Amino acid sequence: RKLFASAHTALALNLDAVRGDPKRSYLVLADAMRSWGAAGIPQLWQRMAFNALVGNVDDHPRNHGLLHDGAGWQLSPAFDITPIFRPANRHGEPPFSRLSLAMDTSASGGGAVDVLRLLRSAPHFELDMGDAARWLQDAANTVTQQSEGLLREALAPLPDDAQAIVDDTRGSFCFAQTLAADPTLVDKALDEVKRAPARRRTSRGR
Repeated sequence: RKLFASAHTALALNLDAVRGDPKRSYLVLADAMRSWGAAGIPQLWQRMAFNALVGNVDDHPRNHGLLHDGAGWQLSPAFDITPIFRPANRHGEPPFSRLSLAMDTSASGGGAVDVLRLLRSAPHFELDMGDAARWLQDAANTVTQQSEGLLREALAPLPDDAQAIVDDTRGSFCFAQTLAADPTLVDKALDEVKRAPARRRTSRGR
């Protein structure tokens, strides 16, 4: 057995904390991990990005945690990561046209997800933005190539329902599929993020 602390505990959240609480944040959790001396902060960014790539919007603070290995705390293995059911064309909108995770993804608040937002946050998780961009592209490609096959494998005991479930979860992988279809999106976002500090300095100089 190992000691376990949920992210809800590490963040010192109230029992009734809901979306919008500023402490329900991946960035604040990274800070809490630093306070706890916990290893795995870069992996937390990868966990955040992966949740976006597979459309897991049930990534609330009790679905993250820290384990004590006898020497110190570390990010626990991932668990309860599941693509959400979202049939295509519901309410006339594309699947996950407004993807939002359960925990904040930026210092500005909110769980919105896009490439720029993910890359801008990477240094907070002790990650080089270039390394983060490469990881994001590789992960998007892997999710796109393997998600349906793995889902069908998991659904093998439910042959009568498998196709309907695959269809209803296909939109969960929209973000990953978009990046896999056009790798220049990540490259352009990385260039924009790297240019941003220079533009701010120029603006102040004027």
